[in-house]
Formats: sequence, C-alpha cells, structure tokens
Amino acid sequence: MNELRCTYSLTVNIDITGLRAAVKKLGKRIYSVQIYMIATVVNQYEEFRMDTDSDEELGYWSEVNPCYTVFNKDSETFSSIWTNYNWALSTILCK
Repeated sequence: MNELRCTYSLTVNIDITGLRAAVKKLGKRIYSVQIYMIATVVNQYEEFRMDTDSDEELGYWSEVNPCYTVFNKDSETFSSIWTNYNWALSTILCK
C-alpha cells in the first residue's frame, strides 16, 4: 500500500460504429462522449469510488470527476485536465 497505489485497467474491443454515427449527427466529439460515458459508469458503482484517507481508513467518494489528457498541436505537448462530473446531465445524455 505504501509503495504502489492500487489501480485497475481493462482493455477490450468494442464496436462503436453506432455510437460514432450518433455522436457525429449531434456534432459532438467521440473522445469527449467516451470520457463522459465512462465517468457515468464509474459513478454508478461505489466500488469504483473507493479510496483511503490519511489515516488509511477506507471510504468512498460521493462522486468522482474524470481526468484525461489533451494534445496541444502547437506545442506538441499533452496536458492533464479534469472536468466536473454532472450526474443530472448524464441521465439526459446517456439514455
């Protein structure tokens, strides 16, 4: 616990042909929609929002905000940014 934080990772192939078409029709960007969809799923499960506090007591965040990278073409660098998650909006966008 003190040497390495526990993380989870999963890689799967998913056919998003229909999703891409719907996103394009709405004039949205697929990357943004995918980040939002993942955040919606993560926020539905308490297990994905677990962490320990400074006293090593297990607890749960009431909500987590997505953090992701964006590429700046001019400087050719990546920046790590985060966005406030909005549960009410997710119920509208992700139906």
